[in-house]
Amino acid sequence: MSSMVKIILLKDVSSVGQRNDVKSVRFGFAKNWLIPQKFAALATPRALVEISRKHGNATQAGKQGAEQFQAVSEALKDLTLVMRPKKTAKGTLYAAVDSIKISEALKKKKIIVDPKMIQIDEPIKKVGEHEVTVAFSDTLQSKLKITIQ
Repeated sequence: MSSMVKIILLKDVSSVGQRNDVKSVRFGFAKNWLIPQKFAALATPRALVEISRKHGNATQAGKQGAEQFQAVSEALKDLTLVMRPKKTAKGTLYAAVDSIKISEALKKKKIIVDPKMIQIDEPIKKVGEHEVTVAFSDTLQSKLKITIQ
């Protein structure tokens, strides 16, 4: 029967937990793999206090981030992003418009959106009006209208 030890995860580890989680794992697993690979550290009393302090700061930052996301979401509702990439005479684009190009175009309008938040089924390759979803979280999403001219 193996003894258990408490650890704090320093990185996300599949089948164990996410970063900053405090978990009980078998001593050998922690000693031979998690700690040498810098995936975890022993959960000493001092480390536990430090994690709870960081978690409190992260919660406060998360509240501020949610308020910022709400403001950006409101700005995107009424916005129609007009882009003028190079195109052929038939209306096909030479270079497709993807989430990175959309993010850069929004940045020019002083709206900062991470390209990972822009959900686009496939890159836009034709002139016309298109709609993409910007997902700030599972519950907060906004539609963005894009006109390619």
